[in-house]
Amino acid sequence: VFSYIFKPSACELLPGLDTVFAGESWTDGGVDLLDPSLAYSVVGDVDTENAGRYIVEYDITHEDEVVYTLKRIVNVVEPVALVTITLNPGVTTILVGEDYVDAGATTNLGTVVASGTVDIYSAGVYKVTYSVSINGWVFEKSRYVYVVTVVDSTDTLQLVARKEDNDYEI
Repeated sequence: VFSYIFKPSACELLPGLDTVFAGESWTDGGVDLLDPSLAYSVVGDVDTENAGRYIVEYDITHEDEVVYTLKRIVNVVEPVALVTITLNPGVTTILVGEDYVDAGATTNLGTVVASGTVDIYSAGVYKVTYSVSINGWVFEKSRYVYVVTVVDSTDTLQLVARKEDNDYEI
C-alpha cells in the first residue's frame, strides 16, 4: 500500500510585486511546485480598483485532495499625489539679536505646516521644516537659518595660500 506524504518544502510562493496602486494592474507571482504530482488552484481575487488588503490562497492538491494552502497578501493602496513644496524667498542669515521673519512656503496640494524655531539671541544653525500631509503621506522641505555673531570690524585677518608639495596650506 502506497501512502503519499506531503512535505511543505515541495511548494513555495514565487516572488511577486504584492503592493500596487489602485488603478494599476497586478500580476500573480504564482507558486512553484517541486513535486510533479502536485497541482494548485487559486482562491480569491484582487480588486485593483479599490484600495484594501486582499488574500490570495493557493490550494495545493495531490490527487484532488487539498494537502496544503499557501497565502499571499496583496495590498492595493491609493496613489500618492505629487506634492510640491516651494520655499518662499527669504532671509536665511541674520545677526544675533536681529528680528527673523519666516518667509514660509507654498504647496500645490494641502496646507503647509511650519515647525522649528530660530533663537535670534544665540548664534547657530536652525532648521525650519515645512510639511504637508496628504492621505497619510507626509512631504517635507527644510530651510536652514544661520544666526551669526558680529565680528569686530577693526581686526583684519589675512589668509595667504602657499603651495607646498602639490597641496595648498593656509
